Amino acid sequence: MLLLAENHIPVKALIVQGCNPALTWPDSHKVGQA
Repeated sequence: MLLLAENHIPVKALIVQGCNPALTWPDSHKVGQA
């Protein structure tokens, strides 16, 4: 999660991704799996 936080992704996106990863944009989803 820290990886995403260091990027230009807002904290709200991290919370949403934690609940529903499918709702996040492809870019963040790709970084999460990287």
